[in-house]
Amino acid sequence: MNGPTPTLAEVIRSAIAAGASDLRVSIPASVERVDLAKGLIDARPLVKDLVGDRSDALTALSMPVITNVPVVWPGAGGFRLTFPIDKGDTVLLVFADRSLDVWLAKGGEVDPADPRHHALSDAIAIPGLRDFKSPWSGAASDGITLGKDGGLQVKVKQATIELGGTDEPAAMATTLKNYVDLLKVWLDALVLPTAVGPAGPPAVPSPLVPNFGSSTVKVKS
Repeated sequence: MNGPTPTLAEVIRSAIAAGASDLRVSIPASVERVDLAKGLIDARPLVKDLVGDRSDALTALSMPVITNVPVVWPGAGGFRLTFPIDKGDTVLLVFADRSLDVWLAKGGEVDPADPRHHALSDAIAIPGLRDFKSPWSGAASDGITLGKDGGLQVKVKQATIELGGTDEPAAMATTLKNYVDLLKVWLDALVLPTAVGPAGPPAVPSPLVPNFGSSTVKVKS
């Protein structure tokens, strides 16, 4: 004999561990190829798999690149948010309970036609996962930010929307247009000096200058 006979509990634990080793849930991955026209990427898992041998020794092995992974874009009600995905970006791969092949081809409620569970081939990608060494810069605790990391940002706070860097109110387009229209009427009525007569006041009063600055939208330089 090669050792003591395992107990029933040990056999059960071993069987459960063997089954769980093939059960995928989620894992960070690096983007290898992008096809935004189809909403697909190829991704390489970034955490190695641990494979044991008969002596229970574990070996860390790289996992294969997973191809044609659909990307999850935030969206509903006919509206959605999309952005570029570049090779080398990090995503979170989530592995579906059942085969997605039929659903991806047809949509709606389907028979998966394949008994596999949590397989590598049934991954979906959620962009945006970052490691602790490279977090997103400029993340705000008082509002939503949207824009280029380290570059121009749109920040939506509880009472204001900020575009760019200082708290300089943005001009309200309707107010500005109305003022320009009134100013044009006043200038058209202005009597300029000529060879036969002096200048005179226009027939209409000059328009009052309104407050152009928006109380909710501010532009940052």
